[in-house]
Amino acid sequence: MIAWGPLYGFAMGGYGWSAGSRSFVEQLPQMLISGVKVPLLVAVPLVLYTALDSGSQGYSQAIMFNAMLFGMASVLAQLILHRRYQPLIARNRLHRPMLVLWLVLYAFVGVQVGWTLRPFIGSPNQPTSFIRSEPLTNAYVEVFGILKKALGF
Repeated sequence: MIAWGPLYGFAMGGYGWSAGSRSFVEQLPQMLISGVKVPLLVAVPLVLYTALDSGSQGYSQAIMFNAMLFGMASVLAQLILHRRYQPLIARNRLHRPMLVLWLVLYAFVGVQVGWTLRPFIGSPNQPTSFIRSEPLTNAYVEVFGILKKALGF
């Protein structure tokens, strides 16, 4: 969906050009818009379904699904950073380990900060709050426990 959805939408949006009723330049905005809309057409209902699922594992699934979405967004952001960082690496190879260090630090701190600022989803068993009142806990221990439970261990 991520790789081919935009390409398919781009092609769909090009109908006016391929039919000969518009020039490529006139049709290009529609092609770009359709390239964005097709993945949304697939992703938004999936996100809403996951958010509204009320099954026995619904809350844990919502947490894991949202963690996956944030993870994907972070990976895409890091790929963009990596591409923009290439001129620095080309000038001085010492910038490459700094980029790797940044990625590790970003991921480690980001996960814990996200955990500390929770709830984002809102637990059905807890009152609404800006930050949970319980003592600070470790995100990695908690996520591992959720994964373990989801996998049936």
